[in-house]
Parts: sequence; structure tokens; C-alpha cells
Amino acid sequence: MYESALMCGRPRLPTMGGMALIAEWRRLLGARRVLLLDVAVAVVLTLLSSPSTRVHADATAWWAFSAVMVAGLLIRHRRPLPAFLLALAGGAAHQLDLYVPLQPIDLIVPITLYAVAAHSSTRRISYVVLGLAITTAYVIGIVNLLRPGVAGGRFALPGTVSSKAELSMEALAGRPAPDSVAALAALLGEAVTSAMSVMFVLVLAFAWGTGVRSRTERLLLARRRAEDLEREQHQRTALATAAERARLAREMHDVVAHGLSVMVAQAQAAVAAQRRNPELSAQAMREVVTVGRSSLAEMRQLLGVLRGCSEGADRLPLPDTGDLPALIDRVRAAATPVAFRVEGEPVNLPTSVDLSVYRIIQEALTNTMKHAGPGASADVRLTFGRSQVEIEVSDDGVGFSGAEEGNGLRGIAERVKLLDGELELGRSAAGGVRVHARLPTSAGARFDRVVFHAPEVAPA
Repeated sequence: MYESALMCGRPRLPTMGGMALIAEWRRLLGARRVLLLDVAVAVVLTLLSSPSTRVHADATAWWAFSAVMVAGLLIRHRRPLPAFLLALAGGAAHQLDLYVPLQPIDLIVPITLYAVAAHSSTRRISYVVLGLAITTAYVIGIVNLLRPGVAGGRFALPGTVSSKAELSMEALAGRPAPDSVAALAALLGEAVTSAMSVMFVLVLAFAWGTGVRSRTERLLLARRRAEDLEREQHQRTALATAAERARLAREMHDVVAHGLSVMVAQAQAAVAAQRRNPELSAQAMREVVTVGRSSLAEMRQLLGVLRGCSEGADRLPLPDTGDLPALIDRVRAAATPVAFRVEGEPVNLPTSVDLSVYRIIQEALTNTMKHAGPGASADVRLTFGRSQVEIEVSDDGVGFSGAEEGNGLRGIAERVKLLDGELELGRSAAGGVRVHARLPTSAGARFDRVVFHAPEVAPA
């Protein structure tokens, strides 16, 4: 294929190996750019964060958990789930520190949650991770509300009062004893309120990541469909190429075999009549020249098609049933008597059927000339029907001798099979070879049957 393209002046396309190398370099450069972006985000968030307060001067533990979160940020593209777990651990530790409010570095938690939602292996994992993040934020909110000094002690649950004196003082002050159900409900509600902003950011990051995941899946599906279509197109092209090569091989065989057979027969006749009838000898040699030129022209056209460079070349018309009389005359001139008759009303045949009728008769007469023996004659009958055309070529030669098992009969069988026709090969009434084919001429007709009556002939 590449050789023919170069012969025709067509540019050579990049190989699949080169394209794969380019794609690998793009992937590596893209991964490096993503890592540099994560490093830049980590540096910016760290510089914007400050855990120092008047009551909390020692921030060693806070920075240690921050380092854990940064480590999770740097591995979020390669390992999104471990990255989120590291970020969640560091963010939970920061949220449990009552003296330091949430800092910009705590945004690493929703960033890694986004990575899980967008790049995890399954959607189930991303939903489980979202539930874990929301549950963690809610539980930390409850724990912080129960700690001493938080919310003015409004959430001291039953069982946490140290003595009956405190209960008596609560009663004298006109406040009822704490009710467990009401206190628990108030605690849970306040925990939801206090963690609402954190939950909103987590859900927003998850929704964004899920949207990116859906868009990526659609793009991958479209790419797979495009690859499948391209692969199918390549397969169809390969099949079409194989079919075209088989067709050209059949055409080449028919052209060469028939042309050489006629030329050999005419040359033998010229040699035999050279002294007794010089005029007949000269006529035979002129016929050799005519057949040789015609065969060379057909071969040149077929070779041009094989090279793919025949677009601008002069193309000869394909032979059809209208050329059968000239074919019969050439065979007769090669000292092989042929009886030719047409039955029925001739009609315009499809191009493929028209060409196949000519080639089948040509190949059958070529086999008669080559294998039937000296003095053999042939009978050709062409019958036009309403939905079919029938071809029968028989001779009175020596019959099947095993030499016929070659490309000729295989080519006839392939032509008939491609047209869903019917083919019978057997002995004629005179003891020679009989080739009988029926080809459909309408879309609804179909035979699709090949029968070999002679055991020496093997179907191709």
C-alpha cells in the first residue's frame, strides 16, 4: 500500500508507532503540568493560612496535620481515595481545634473530594466518600458543642450534672430539669446549623466532580464509538481490498489465459500453413498481433488499478455480452469450431452480470482450446429469461482430465457465487465438459448453488 502510494506521488502518513509515542509524550507532559499546579495551589493555601492566636501560641500539631493534608493534595490525581483520607484526617484535626478557625488550607478537603468524585474507579466509592465526609463534619460539630465552654453550656445532657444541689438551684431559679429528648434534639439541630457551611462546600465539590466525571465518561464513550467505527471502517476496507484483489486476479487470469491460448493456437496454425498457404499463415499472425495488443491493453489497465494510479489513464470499456460475437470469431479463427446461439429476448443486464457472462463463456472456451484435445468443437448457448440469464458451454473433447483444476474453474465458481447464481460442472452428452450457469438479473432472484458432477473437479 505504501509502495503504491509513493509511486503515485502520495504523501506517506505517520505510522501507528510514531502516533503512540506522541500520545505518550503528551500524557507525561500533562501529568507534569498537573503536579506543578497542585504544588502551586498547596503553596498559596499554606501562605494564606495562619494558626497563631493569643490563646494558642504553639501551632506545631496544627502544622503537622497541615503537612498531611498537603501530601494528600499532591497525590490526588494518582491516588484520589488515599489523598482524600489524608486530607480528611488533617481537616478533622483542624476542626477539633477550638482556638483556630478554619483556614484556607482546609480547602484541600473539598479539593480531594472533587478528585474522588471525578476520578474514582466507580461511582459507588465517590458516594461512600461523600457520606463519610458529611458524617465526619456532623460528628465533629456535635463533639465541639458538647465540649466545656462551648455555646454557654446550653447542651449539658442529662447525666452530666455533678450533684443534686445543682438540680435544686436550677429548680429555685425557675428552670425545669433538663429533658433528655429535647436536649438531644436541640444538640442535633445546632450541630447541623454549625456544620452547614462545611457540608455545603463538600456537596458543591462533590457535585462539580460528578459533573466532570459524567462529561469525561461521555467523551470516552464517544471516543470508543469513534474508534469502533474506525476499526470497522478499516475492516471493511481490508475486506473490500481483498475482494478487489480477488477480482483483479480473476480478470488477470481470464485475460492472460484466453489471450495466450488464442495466440498459441494461431501461431501453431500459422506454422502449419506457412508453406502450403502463406496467406492463411499471414492472417493467423495478424490475429496473433491483434489478440496480443488487446491482451496487453487489458493487462496495462489492470496493473494501473493495482498501483492505484489509473485515475488519469485511458480506461478501456469492460467487455460484455455485446462482445461475445468477436470472442467467438477469435476462437473459431484459432481452429476451434464453435456453435453460438442466443435464445429469448436480449435485455440490458446489470454491469456485474454482463461482465460475468462474458468471462464465464471466455473461460469455458479457453478450457476447451487448452484441454479438450485436437479437433474438439464447442457449443455455446445464451438464454435470456425474465429474472435470470442462463449460460451453457459444452464441448465434445476428452472430458475432465484433472488439468482443469485451476484458477479458471475457481474463477467461474467465484463469479457465480458472488452473484448468488447457480453453477453446474459436469460431463456433456458428447463426453466432453459441460459448464452450465444461471445468474439472477433482478434483485429478488437468488440461487446460490454450485454443483460439481465430475469427481475430478474440486470446488474452490
